[in-house]
Amino acid sequence: MGHQAQPIGAGLREEDMSREELEAEVRRLQARLSDRQKEHNTPVERIPKPRGTAGNDYNLCTAMGLDSDPELYETIRTDVRDIVHRAGLDYSLVWHKQPLSIISRIFDLARERHPILQRYAHDWATADLVKGNLRRTRYYRKKGRIKLKEKRLRAKGIEKDIGQELLADQEEQDASDMGDRSNGADANQSEQESP
Repeated sequence: MGHQAQPIGAGLREEDMSREELEAEVRRLQARLSDRQKEHNTPVERIPKPRGTAGNDYNLCTAMGLDSDPELYETIRTDVRDIVHRAGLDYSLVWHKQPLSIISRIFDLARERHPILQRYAHDWATADLVKGNLRRTRYYRKKGRIKLKEKRLRAKGIEKDIGQELLADQEEQDASDMGDRSNGADANQSEQESP
Protein backbone atom coordinates (compact mmCIF):
# COMPACT_ATOMS: atom_id res chain seq x y z
CA MET A 1 0.00 0.00 0.00
CA GLY A 2 3.00 2.26 -0.44
CA HIS A 3 1.83 3.83 -3.70
CA GLN A 4 -0.89 6.45 -4.15
CA ALA A 5 -4.11 5.82 -6.02
CA GLN A 6 -3.69 6.81 -9.66
CA PRO A 7 -6.30 6.93 -12.38
CA ILE A 8 -6.81 3.67 -14.17
CA GLY A 9 -4.71 3.74 -17.29
CA ALA A 10 -2.07 6.03 -15.73
CA GLY A 11 0.56 3.30 -15.44
CA LEU A 12 -1.35 0.97 -13.14
CA ARG A 13 -3.53 -1.85 -14.22
CA GLU A 14 -6.79 -2.54 -12.45
CA GLU A 15 -5.44 -5.90 -11.17
CA ASP A 16 -2.51 -4.13 -9.45
CA MET A 17 -4.75 -1.82 -7.41
CA SER A 18 -5.98 -2.73 -3.94
CA ARG A 19 -9.69 -2.81 -3.15
CA GLU A 20 -9.42 0.49 -1.25
CA GLU A 21 -7.66 2.14 -4.17
CA LEU A 22 -10.31 0.88 -6.60
CA GLU A 23 -13.12 2.16 -4.37
CA ALA A 24 -11.38 5.54 -4.06
CA GLU A 25 -11.00 5.67 -7.85
CA VAL A 26 -14.69 4.85 -8.32
CA ARG A 27 -15.69 7.62 -5.88
CA ARG A 28 -13.41 10.09 -7.66
CA LEU A 29 -14.86 9.20 -11.07
CA GLN A 30 -18.43 9.37 -9.74
CA ALA A 31 -17.74 12.84 -8.33
CA ARG A 32 -16.35 13.95 -11.71
CA LEU A 33 -19.40 12.54 -13.46
CA SER A 34 -21.72 14.28 -11.02
CA ASP A 35 -19.93 17.60 -11.59
CA ARG A 36 -20.25 17.21 -15.37
CA GLN A 37 -23.94 16.35 -15.09
CA LYS A 38 -24.50 19.47 -12.99
CA GLU A 39 -22.75 21.54 -15.69
CA HIS A 40 -25.03 20.10 -18.37
CA ASN A 41 -28.22 20.39 -16.29
CA THR A 42 -27.81 24.08 -15.54
CA PRO A 43 -30.47 26.06 -17.34
CA VAL A 44 -29.16 27.41 -20.61
CA GLU A 45 -30.38 30.75 -21.88
CA ARG A 46 -31.77 30.02 -25.33
CA ILE A 47 -30.71 32.19 -28.24
CA PRO A 48 -33.72 33.06 -30.41
CA LYS A 49 -33.60 32.72 -34.18
CA PRO A 50 -32.84 35.97 -35.98
CA ARG A 51 -35.40 37.25 -38.45
CA GLY A 52 -34.87 36.29 -42.04
CA THR A 53 -32.80 33.66 -43.79
CA ALA A 54 -29.23 32.60 -43.11
CA GLY A 55 -26.92 33.81 -45.85
CA ASN A 56 -29.34 36.48 -47.02
CA ASP A 57 -30.42 38.37 -43.92
CA TYR A 58 -27.80 37.27 -41.40
CA ASN A 59 -24.48 35.47 -41.16
CA LEU A 60 -25.05 32.12 -39.45
CA CYS A 61 -21.66 32.04 -37.71
CA THR A 62 -22.27 35.52 -36.28
CA ALA A 63 -25.86 34.73 -35.27
CA MET A 64 -24.61 31.64 -33.43
CA GLY A 65 -22.10 33.80 -31.55
CA LEU A 66 -19.14 31.86 -32.93
CA ASP A 67 -17.32 34.74 -34.66
CA SER A 68 -14.50 34.39 -32.16
CA ASP A 69 -14.19 30.64 -32.83
CA PRO A 70 -14.60 29.98 -36.57
CA GLU A 71 -12.90 26.59 -36.21
CA LEU A 72 -15.67 25.42 -33.87
CA TYR A 73 -18.28 26.69 -36.34
CA GLU A 74 -16.62 24.75 -39.19
CA THR A 75 -16.39 21.62 -37.03
CA ILE A 76 -20.09 21.85 -36.17
CA ARG A 77 -20.97 22.52 -39.81
CA THR A 78 -18.94 19.53 -40.99
CA ASP A 79 -20.37 17.23 -38.33
CA VAL A 80 -23.95 18.27 -39.12
CA ARG A 81 -23.27 17.64 -42.82
CA ASP A 82 -21.98 14.15 -41.98
CA ILE A 83 -25.04 13.44 -39.83
CA VAL A 84 -27.32 14.59 -42.66
CA HIS A 85 -25.56 12.31 -45.16
CA ARG A 86 -25.90 9.31 -42.86
CA ALA A 87 -29.51 10.14 -41.96
CA GLY A 88 -30.62 9.58 -45.53
CA LEU A 89 -32.44 12.83 -46.32
CA ASP A 90 -33.88 13.01 -49.81
CA TYR A 91 -31.90 15.80 -51.48
CA SER A 92 -34.53 16.23 -54.16
CA LEU A 93 -36.97 17.46 -51.51
CA VAL A 94 -36.94 20.93 -49.99
CA TRP A 95 -36.63 21.39 -46.24
CA HIS A 96 -40.30 21.57 -45.31
CA LYS A 97 -41.08 18.34 -47.20
CA GLN A 98 -38.47 16.23 -45.37
CA PRO A 99 -39.75 13.56 -42.93
CA LEU A 100 -39.98 15.02 -39.42
CA SER A 101 -38.72 11.80 -37.85
CA ILE A 102 -35.42 12.09 -39.72
CA ILE A 103 -35.12 15.82 -38.99
CA SER A 104 -35.75 15.18 -35.30
CA ARG A 105 -33.09 12.46 -35.23
CA ILE A 106 -30.60 14.82 -36.93
CA PHE A 107 -31.27 17.45 -34.26
CA ASP A 108 -30.77 14.88 -31.47
CA LEU A 109 -27.51 13.56 -32.92
CA ALA A 110 -26.16 17.07 -33.53
CA ARG A 111 -26.96 18.10 -29.93
CA GLU A 112 -25.28 14.94 -28.62
CA ARG A 113 -22.14 15.59 -30.64
CA HIS A 114 -22.08 19.35 -29.91
CA PRO A 115 -23.90 20.30 -26.68
CA ILE A 116 -23.46 23.98 -27.59
CA LEU A 117 -26.33 23.48 -30.08
CA GLN A 118 -28.72 23.27 -27.10
CA ARG A 119 -28.34 27.04 -26.80
CA TYR A 120 -30.42 27.72 -29.91
CA ALA A 121 -34.18 27.81 -29.42
CA HIS A 122 -36.09 25.22 -31.46
CA ASP A 123 -32.81 23.96 -33.02
CA TRP A 124 -32.80 26.88 -35.47
CA ALA A 125 -29.01 26.84 -35.92
CA THR A 126 -28.97 23.13 -36.76
CA ALA A 127 -31.96 23.63 -39.07
CA ASP A 128 -30.14 26.43 -40.90
CA LEU A 129 -27.06 24.24 -41.30
CA VAL A 130 -29.19 21.38 -42.70
CA LYS A 131 -31.11 23.71 -45.03
CA GLY A 132 -27.88 25.14 -46.38
CA ASN A 133 -26.52 21.66 -46.97
CA LEU A 134 -29.68 20.60 -48.81
CA ARG A 135 -29.65 23.75 -50.92
CA ARG A 136 -25.96 23.43 -51.87
CA THR A 137 -26.27 19.73 -52.68
CA ARG A 138 -29.32 20.28 -54.90
CA TYR A 139 -27.53 23.16 -56.65
CA TYR A 140 -24.37 21.19 -57.40
CA ARG A 141 -26.27 18.11 -58.48
CA LYS A 142 -28.34 20.26 -60.82
CA LYS A 143 -25.21 21.96 -62.12
CA GLY A 144 -23.71 18.52 -62.87
CA ARG A 145 -26.84 17.52 -64.79
CA ILE A 146 -26.65 20.75 -66.79
CA LYS A 147 -23.06 20.06 -67.84
CA LEU A 148 -23.98 16.50 -68.81
CA LYS A 149 -26.93 17.71 -70.95
CA GLU A 150 -24.73 20.31 -72.67
CA LYS A 151 -22.12 17.63 -73.39
CA ARG A 152 -24.77 15.37 -74.92
CA LEU A 153 -26.12 18.22 -77.06
CA ARG A 154 -22.60 19.07 -78.28
CA ALA A 155 -22.10 15.40 -79.18
CA LYS A 156 -25.22 15.70 -81.35
CA GLY A 157 -23.82 18.84 -82.94
CA ILE A 158 -26.18 21.23 -81.17
CA GLU A 159 -24.49 24.27 -79.66
CA LYS A 160 -26.88 25.52 -77.02
CA ASP A 161 -26.17 26.94 -73.58
CA ILE A 162 -29.00 25.35 -71.63
CA GLY A 163 -27.15 25.94 -68.36
CA GLN A 164 -28.38 29.50 -67.93
CA GLU A 165 -31.90 28.48 -68.88
CA LEU A 166 -32.01 25.62 -66.37
CA LEU A 167 -30.34 27.68 -63.63
CA ALA A 168 -32.99 30.37 -64.07
CA ASP A 169 -35.68 27.69 -63.73
CA GLN A 170 -33.97 26.37 -60.58
CA GLU A 171 -33.77 29.88 -59.09
CA GLU A 172 -37.49 30.36 -59.73
CA GLN A 173 -38.25 27.03 -58.03
CA ASP A 174 -36.01 27.89 -55.06
CA ALA A 175 -37.70 31.28 -54.71
CA SER A 176 -41.14 29.68 -54.67
CA ASP A 177 -39.89 27.06 -52.20
CA MET A 178 -38.63 29.81 -49.92
CA GLY A 179 -42.06 31.40 -49.98
CA ASP A 180 -43.63 28.05 -49.10
CA ARG A 181 -41.02 27.50 -46.40
CA SER A 182 -41.67 30.81 -44.70
CA ASN A 183 -45.39 30.08 -44.63
CA GLY A 184 -44.74 26.56 -43.33
CA ALA A 185 -42.20 27.81 -40.77
CA ASP A 186 -44.71 30.32 -39.36
CA ALA A 187 -47.31 27.57 -39.02
CA ASN A 188 -44.80 25.19 -37.42
CA GLN A 189 -43.59 27.81 -34.97
CA SER A 190 -47.13 28.75 -33.93
CA GLU A 191 -47.89 25.05 -33.39
CA GLN A 192 -44.80 24.73 -31.17
CA GLU A 193 -45.69 27.84 -29.18
CA SER A 194 -49.30 26.88 -28.51
CA PRO A 195 -49.87 24.88 -25.28
